[in-house]
Amino acid sequence: MTKAKQLFKKGFTLIEVLIALSMLSIMMGLLFTSMRTSVEGWHTAENRVERTNQKAVFYQFFKQHLVNAKPLYEINDNDETQLTDIKKMIFQGDSTHIKFVSSLPAASIRKGEQIFNIGMSQKNPDTITVTLTPYREQKNSVDESILIDHVKQLEFSYFGKINENFDRIWETEWHDMEEQPRLVRIKVVLDDNSIWPEMIFPLKIVSWHTSSSNQQDYKSFTDGNDKTK
Repeated sequence: MTKAKQLFKKGFTLIEVLIALSMLSIMMGLLFTSMRTSVEGWHTAENRVERTNQKAVFYQFFKQHLVNAKPLYEINDNDETQLTDIKKMIFQGDSTHIKFVSSLPAASIRKGEQIFNIGMSQKNPDTITVTLTPYREQKNSVDESILIDHVKQLEFSYFGKINENFDRIWETEWHDMEEQPRLVRIKVVLDDNSIWPEMIFPLKIVSWHTSSSNQQDYKSFTDGNDKTK
């Protein structure tokens, strides 16, 4: 047997090479499909975790600040350090915006009471923003931050207004009232049509006034139908 024949016997035929290449292509295709499925599953899980974290942060934000909203009134323009000239309560709200006074944590750069103005952004309609303004120094700088984005619908409603039957009811507006609402309900729908559970927060209803003010103390204002509906 010649040397050329021996080399030919040790090699692969064309059919064997084609079969090997075909099997390699199939294995590579299966591998890339599996990797793509894994990456998509990873991204889906990350998005779900991110959404869950956003819900938790959103809920904790209102639990910390809205629940502790202070029933304060607007300050006299002529004397920003006194509350003797009462105009109206800072707390105001409608279906898409809410404004109230609360305090930031002690470790925060901003000190003292802040006016929180929360609602859908005018520049980005799918974004909920919060604007902070110092309560006693309202001419100072204003900070605006994004609270959450990718929002399709936001709705605030307020419990505590008395109807003609002297029952307390839910309303989508709370303007020029002498007290804060008993409860605030928040509904959020994201742009992927996922609906969060309704969030309901109780508020302080005691009027905040000085000794020189003759405003009624609403802490004792109750009636027989003062129940959560």
